[in-house]
Amino acid sequence: KTTKEDADLSIIIGIVEVDNKNFEVVTPSRTWCFECKFKSERDEWVEAMKNMKLGVIHHDNDNLPKRDHLKLSVNASILKLISKVGSKNGEKILYSDQMIKINPKSKQQTRILLLTNTALYNIKPNDNSVYKKAQKRV
Repeated sequence: KTTKEDADLSIIIGIVEVDNKNFEVVTPSRTWCFECKFKSERDEWVEAMKNMKLGVIHHDNDNLPKRDHLKLSVNASILKLISKVGSKNGEKILYSDQMIKINPKSKQQTRILLLTNTALYNIKPNDNSVYKKAQKRV
């Protein structure tokens, strides 16, 4: 059973368009799911949220950071991961790319390096681009 509560949209980590009628708004406290009747209605709501004067949107599909080489600022699982383990004021992705890490046994491991305005993340890559946890957050 879902409960209704007031949505605090003063800090938005990101807006994720799930499909033609649904979208999610990721905030530091939770992910809000919205269902619309039509794609045009969804698009109007997303645009209205992007144009809010009182809130801060950290990630926007229209304004991707130049150094986000893996385009993680529009990846729903990364935005949810940052909202879960990151700062309560939200974090903005500044840089992302793959790298090779040498572990203590001198083995090479591919990792994703994700830099935000407050932390550095070491994330294990996978084939489906769904990320549930970070190997390390510094």
